[in-house]
Amino acid sequence: MTVWLENEPREAPLRPGRRMNYIEPIVDSLKDVLSPRARKRLKQALSIVIGTEALIAVRDISRASVEESLDATAWAARALVRQALAEGE
Repeated sequence: MTVWLENEPREAPLRPGRRMNYIEPIVDSLKDVLSPRARKRLKQALSIVIGTEALIAVRDISRASVEESLDATAWAARALVRQALAEGE
């Protein structure tokens, strides 16, 4: 974790960012609604709530079931998109 946090983002990541393959096309489809800066922030925010780390955190911290964890992360992703769209208006 320390190695990751202490390196600049422009350097090659230690792990491939596969989730961005899913996030980028969806967020980029909002190019007529959101500014480039807003789209970048939304991509970053969605990368926090999408993936195994998010599910593990929800399960470990709140003792949620798998179904509850999936529901919570989907809700968080939708909330982030709604907020980005509201700020874009």
